[in-house]
Amino acid sequence: MYSKIFNEEYNINFFTPKKDQCELCTSFQNAVGEDKEKFREKYETHQREKELSRKEKDEDKKKSNTNYIVSVYDLQAVLPAPRSNVSVFYYKSKLNSFNFTISELNTSQTECYFWHEGEGNRGVEEIASCVLMYLQKTIKDREDNGCTDLLDFVFYSDNCCGQQKNKYMIALYVYAVMKFPNINSITHKYLITGHTQNEGDCVHSTIEKQVKNSLKFGPIYVPSQYAQLIRMAKKRGKPYNVNELTHLDFSAIKALVDDLKLNFNQERGDMIVSIVKKSN
Repeated sequence: MYSKIFNEEYNINFFTPKKDQCELCTSFQNAVGEDKEKFREKYETHQREKELSRKEKDEDKKKSNTNYIVSVYDLQAVLPAPRSNVSVFYYKSKLNSFNFTISELNTSQTECYFWHEGEGNRGVEEIASCVLMYLQKTIKDREDNGCTDLLDFVFYSDNCCGQQKNKYMIALYVYAVMKFPNINSITHKYLITGHTQNEGDCVHSTIEKQVKNSLKFGPIYVPSQYAQLIRMAKKRGKPYNVNELTHLDFSAIKALVDDLKLNFNQERGDMIVSIVKKSN
């Protein structure tokens, strides 16, 4: 009777959110007997690290203010065009578009950097160029508002080595601290692999929902339609700011490692990287 009333008299149901599963956690849950005991110590350490990383992010979020800027960034899943609910579009050649988002935790302001694969790839040079543009824009906005204090940036992201957990991204941070007098420090904290859910995922989910609703009324033929949908995705508060990029906006970030004469000999990457300006 409960099932009948719930399903037939109310237009509601239980929703199971989509969530990437952690490989280590899933392996431990599926293991039995001695195999499970072998995994236990590693699993418990993994769980402690997960809780500590989330606690760290919550504490940084509480400390965030005008001069202490805490942001999360991530690259959204590719957005192919043309795209439609009609099956014949599945067989058409696709042009993939990329949307890189940086969300400030203290203001809920989100910067979206949008380009398609004809203008750039989705490697470290594209990601680092977007982060550099974000730093420049943030500094300019603070200056326009009369803020001349030193700024401390804290970034959170996943552990993708090809995009942000590498020496080229660290070289960018060193370059930014040296170039911009307003930057006091840049700290990058990596979330634990398999548990990288963050506020940026809400942004991507909101955009995907807008795209899904749009497809009910017609196909998406060109990447510029995605840019407009992203601008319209947020219904409350300040809309997402979309920066449409071309190949001219991307910098040769990899050259910074040689230009700055940086030496990276550490075999194992740290979970926290901090670059602090040194006084002369």
